[in-house]
Amino acid sequence: MNIDWLSAAALAVVILLYAGLILLRKRNTDFTITILLGLVLGVVTGILFSGHTDWITPLGKIYVATLSAIVAPLIIVSLLGSILSLGSAAQLKGIGLGLIFEVGKGANLVIDGVNADVFQGKVTPFSEVLIGSFLEM
Repeated sequence: MNIDWLSAAALAVVILLYAGLILLRKRNTDFTITILLGLVLGVVTGILFSGHTDWITPLGKIYVATLSAIVAPLIIVSLLGSILSLGSAAQLKGIGLGLIFEVGKGANLVIDGVNADVFQGKVTPFSEVLIGSFLEM
């Protein structure tokens, strides 16, 4: 059985760094300092163990999946919060009327000599954007 000792060392270093960051948080170190320190130490660890991250990759995938699961609901809540904070129903009606009457549709916009109609086929429906925000990257 051939063990990649550099991958094992990389995993050990990552676990120690993670424990160190938890210790800093328990000591009430400023959150910004903790984040920046984690970023710098993560980059240095990635450079030092480049190509030997087989044992760390699952942790990274779990981390990204967790972030994705948190970010999508936050976006939805912030959108709903923005709509609810419009102040009055009249402002919301104005936005709704603009959408119903498709204000601006058919305008022949030109951007630096490029016809904007080229982008018409590139529009992604909102439903696809919403579903895509919940899928793993």
